[in-house]
Amino acid sequence: MKSKSSAPGKVILFGEHFVVYGTQAILCAIDKRVYVTAEQTNDNKISIISDIGSLCVLPHTPISDIDSPLKPLYYLADKLMQEQDMNGDADNNSIDAVNSNDDDDDNNSHTNGRTDAGTGGNLDSSENSTQNKNNNNSITGIRVTVESEIPSGVGLGSSSACCVAGAAAISGLFKQRSREEILHLAIQAERTIFENTSGADCTVCTYGGIISYDKERGFTNISPKSTFNLVIANSNLQHSTESIVAKVSQFKDDNPVLFSRLCDDEAKLVRDVLELLEAGNNNNNNNNNNNNNDIISELGQHVRRNQEYLETIGVSNDTLQDMIRVGQTVSFGAKLTGAGGGGCVFALTDLSNMQRTINQFQDSAYSCFPVDVDFKGLDTF
Repeated sequence: MKSKSSAPGKVILFGEHFVVYGTQAILCAIDKRVYVTAEQTNDNKISIISDIGSLCVLPHTPISDIDSPLKPLYYLADKLMQEQDMNGDADNNSIDAVNSNDDDDDNNSHTNGRTDAGTGGNLDSSENSTQNKNNNNSITGIRVTVESEIPSGVGLGSSSACCVAGAAAISGLFKQRSREEILHLAIQAERTIFENTSGADCTVCTYGGIISYDKERGFTNISPKSTFNLVIANSNLQHSTESIVAKVSQFKDDNPVLFSRLCDDEAKLVRDVLELLEAGNNNNNNNNNNNNNDIISELGQHVRRNQEYLETIGVSNDTLQDMIRVGQTVSFGAKLTGAGGGGCVFALTDLSNMQRTINQFQDSAYSCFPVDVDFKGLDTF
């Protein structure tokens, strides 16, 4: 038996780092995906194969004993296998209780060694054999294969997309679950590698589209369809999210007044962006393209301003700033996305300047690719 699912990656459009301190962030899903296939096996192992390595572990191995970026998938497979075992035990206990009650009633209702099936009586040897067969069909091994269109470790949500697609694919071997249930499993899995994850990445990977997030209100879906494109360029620089987050915390402690002002500025910027996105959603077919272009152009100004804030708190560097300079030549605006220090930048475009933006990056020897907003989210097939 096989089960297959996919989930999109993501880009943080606005609010990275500042969201930790109470402002909103805006994220969107992108049309680059992680595909996960889960397959039942009989080898009593949990095996995971991916582009970034492989893992083969016995079920019930403590998660603390596993040192691998693939351990969220192991966590999901082991957890669901254990739930299967627990449910099987519960079913068996229920059957034992019924049989015990039937034994007490045998003197009153026994006929040819069996009570009437309609009364919930004793199972005969054939029925017991069927029950045992069902128990023996429980899944004792799982093979998980991961294929990704998303570069790993660059802030585009490859881990979150893998957790979401993995939760759906592995669940499919046991039973169908709702998107909400899949999201809950995915966040639990992601916490095996990112203990303090907010769940924002997994949420946008599950539902797709554009969302806003803050600590108090959680997640809010933003309704407009995609009226813009992004060109994403990869710096190919290694970076540590933990060290960059610590650097921002130190900046806050060293510059409390400036940092407080930056948080206020970022909060207003995000509110303005949300109003622009909703304004774009209110356009009708009678509006000409000039109105939409004005909105994207204004969004681009907010992108540039957000990048200035990120540079002030020290999460950019010379390479990223050169990429942003290149990206802003013909796009509406460009900024880093994610933790900074490495990873990716994006340039905001539409069809009128997307290819020229790609050419600008490539002429400067930066690898890049265009993306649209993905409104599908999790897909199972």
